[in-house]
Amino acid sequence: DIHEAKHGRLGGAVVRLARVAAEAGSLASLLQFMGRDAEAIPLIERSRKTLIATYGPNHPQTIFITYRLGLARLDSAPAEAEAIFHSALLAWLARQPERHIVVAMLLNGLAGAHHRQHHSAEAVAFSQQAIDLFADPGLLEKIAIGKRSHREAGRHADAVHDHLEVVDHP
Repeated sequence: DIHEAKHGRLGGAVVRLARVAAEAGSLASLLQFMGRDAEAIPLIERSRKTLIATYGPNHPQTIFITYRLGLARLDSAPAEAEAIFHSALLAWLARQPERHIVVAMLLNGLAGAHHRQHHSAEAVAFSQQAIDLFADPGLLEKIAIGKRSHREAGRHADAVHDHLEVVDHP
């Protein structure tokens, strides 16, 4: 991750690439917040390509930006968003735990994509899987611990992100 890169393990060029991807992702996030998904999509795609080239498709940062691409495509191209969420879920499960908030977020994205395509049964099934994960008290405890450790390490942006995940997905 960027923390490793700053400590010299990955080299200066990777640090610069990661910073460019992070900045593009931040700008895209702002545009999405303002409802300007069409403008955010090229930035998200650029950030995603950079993260794939830098860290690979299964890295948590790559998966998170892929999730954001799915969100940006959800209203305009729900079938494409479904494929994006599905590929991100498979990438996550290839190397990360199954019971994690990212899995619940991706399941929720899949539910939204199916809902927009009028696939009610699939939407309900994915929603229920996401709810089941959020109902796990152990998962919420892990998130709280992650927030605290990010904050103590001075990684305030990560702590805020973790907090928003809990607030946005109670």
